[in-house]
Amino acid sequence: MSTSTTRGSGPGGRLSSEADDGVLPGEAASERGDEEVDEELADADPEWEHLASIAAAEHALCLALLSYASYCQTTRQPERALPLYRRIVHAVGDGPRRARVLLELGQLSEQRRDYASAAVIYAEGVGVATPDPRVAYFHRNNLGYSLNQLGRHAEAEVPCREAIALDASRANGHKNLGLALEGQGRHAEAVEAYLKAVEVCPADRRALDHMESLLARDPAVASEVPRAAERLARAREAVAEAARRRPN
Repeated sequence: MSTSTTRGSGPGGRLSSEADDGVLPGEAASERGDEEVDEELADADPEWEHLASIAAAEHALCLALLSYASYCQTTRQPERALPLYRRIVHAVGDGPRRARVLLELGQLSEQRRDYASAAVIYAEGVGVATPDPRVAYFHRNNLGYSLNQLGRHAEAEVPCREAIALDASRANGHKNLGLALEGQGRHAEAVEAYLKAVEVCPADRRALDHMESLLARDPAVASEVPRAAERLARAREAVAEAARRRPN
């Protein structure tokens, strides 16, 4: 099957080719359609060579910017990393790489306690398709967390539940759902979410602390949670056991 070169670029900025629609080798060019260009002619076109060089340079620049931005983020220099990530977001266009860069940009905004900006960035990331379920999870989980920090608990509930649907084995989604429910006054549901977070990861005691604080402020809610005393005791023991096993 013959090929026709397109104006898109593949990995490394090289021109890519797509298979024709059932055209056999040796058929006349007129039978292929006027819009198609012979591969030999395309390869010899200087304009196409320039476009390929530009695409390769843009790709290399994005990688360099991403490397330096990651360094700035790791060394806790968000004021340097933020403009780099914003530049990368504009450069990468749509697709999986955009979702990943938006996640990094949102995390930097969190480091600066700019939860309003983080929520906007994560919300954009939720709308970008990605084949990586971890990136999809963290956009939703972190959006829920940021909205909770802003006191927008009813809005936070939706992305928290979406995060749990993507990966129920991560405690943070359950904990953040608990905070969203608690913020709405749905205390019994919040306790259930906190208990689930402890069950998933007893090494992270934050959910237990939130639950203890809630029960101290509203002890009557225990009567609305099935076997509350028994389950709370198990949660406390699980967290204590995880702490005992933690290396000093």
